[in-house]
Amino acid sequence: MGAVFKGADLDAQLSVLARQVATTLPGATFAAAKDAVMSRSIATLAAYRKFCATSSSAVQLILPEALKLLPLYSLALLKSAALRPDVRADDRSLWVGAAISLGASRVMGLLHGRLFPLHRLVEGGGLAPDGGLPDPLALSSEGLEAGGVYVLENGVDLLLYVDRDAAPGLVQVGCPGSCGEEAL
Repeated sequence: MGAVFKGADLDAQLSVLARQVATTLPGATFAAAKDAVMSRSIATLAAYRKFCATSSSAVQLILPEALKLLPLYSLALLKSAALRPDVRADDRSLWVGAAISLGASRVMGLLHGRLFPLHRLVEGGGLAPDGGLPDPLALSSEGLEAGGVYVLENGVDLLLYVDRDAAPGLVQVGCPGSCGEEAL
């Protein structure tokens, strides 16, 4: 049982949970869907405590390393557009459709946005060694650098943030073909 929790894939587990919420939501109430999310998360952590954790205080929260962010993402799912009563039906339908059709890593973006430092791509000479984007930053102002350029993606939207002190070489307005500066 310990090997199962050690090799657990948080993205896959939450993707399945989000898909279950998305498929049952049209016929279920918000309260029932929220209870299902909480029950699944609690059952997972209780199973780890029962079968894998060494003896410890009964009030101490014990999380497997691979699932240490499960409570955070479960809360994010509870606060998502799918389970909030104040969200328009169109936005809820968009979320449900995305949760059903997107891959696991993209569903994670729906639950908790990701912030990518684009200026590091330019400074580092291009994409990360594996050909992808750099690792996302924590969604906190502490990780922002003066003069930085960032992209926030949440599975549906991309937001570009350009700091007012960004280097002119990072931010250029251009036009296709050959147009002079007078066109800008």
